[in-house]
Amino acid sequence: MSSATRTVRVRPVPGELGRFLVESWEKPESPHQVDLLAHQGQGACSCTDWVTRCRPNQKAHPHAFIPYGTAKNPDPARQCCRHITVARTYFLREVLQGLAKQHRTGEGT
Repeated sequence: MSSATRTVRVRPVPGELGRFLVESWEKPESPHQVDLLAHQGQGACSCTDWVTRCRPNQKAHPHAFIPYGTAKNPDPARQCCRHITVARTYFLREVLQGLAKQHRTGEGT
């Protein structure tokens, strides 16, 4: 399966708010460390793409947020890598599911 369509595992780092281990597309046995709270919430990752492309783009435009794009067509001005994008999606899903559960519980009162 290509990395464009493959599902990867995301695991929260216990006791570290906003930190995740995200499976590498090329080396699943070596996950990347993602910190969603780094750089005023723009995030940071241990992957080469983030270090060489995304972080310089963040520094050049610190008040913008330019998303990854697509796996087949990443934005050259992107400020986040695939791993940050996947971790953000995971985090948002978890938060929204928690809020939905809280809302359903509160409806009966």
